[in-house]
Amino acid sequence: MQVNQRMEKVMTTIYLVWNESGTECVGFDDRADADYAATGFASGNGGGVSTLAEAFRENYADDDPDAEFEITEIEA
Repeated sequence: MQVNQRMEKVMTTIYLVWNESGTECVGFDDRADADYAATGFASGNGGGVSTLAEAFRENYADDDPDAEFEITEIEA
């Protein structure tokens, strides 16, 4: 018996936060986590932030806590 199944693609927005030189990035599907990684401030996510976002800031904004990084949105 052959079964035909229709697979639907579900597109989602991925937010890439780039380091200052644009050579490395980290990706999130949650805008608040991306905002935190990029600015140090979470945008309305109820308080918690991703440990990955925290690690990105520790690595790239350690010398300048006010540093802001570019966010690129992609659909995947």
